Amino acid sequence: GGGGDDGGGSAAACRVYFTAGVHPHDATKWDAQTAEAIRELARSPACVSLGECGLDYDRMFSPRDTQLRVFEEQSALAAELGRPLFVHVRERDADKGAPRAACADALAVLAKGDGARCRACVGGSPPPAAE
Repeated sequence: GGGGDDGGGSAAACRVYFTAGVHPHDATKWDAQTAEAIRELARSPACVSLGECGLDYDRMFSPRDTQLRVFEEQSALAAELGRPLFVHVRERDADKGAPRAACADALAVLAKGDGARCRACVGGSPPPAAE
């Protein structure tokens, strides 16, 4: 009879989850309509976090001040909604020049929050520890 397994599992067993956010490369596209769309998506039980959002000071597809503002707004939204935040932080590659303090800026933004849980996506090496 029906209901046999085609090798891929049943449709009822297939679960898809997602994150909702604006990557720092696309921070210039952030506006009130985008924020409201993310708020609506976050209502879904399949939305497991907000993001991937944060700072990318290596590629700089969006200006630094824009990345910071959009990251702050998404971090605040995650805290407001009680959602985890999936964070992207990338410092400028050493062969491109002096660091731009991406990690310090990201930590400052996250310190403003009320403790929303974070999942990190970090490229490069952490800054050397102070002696």
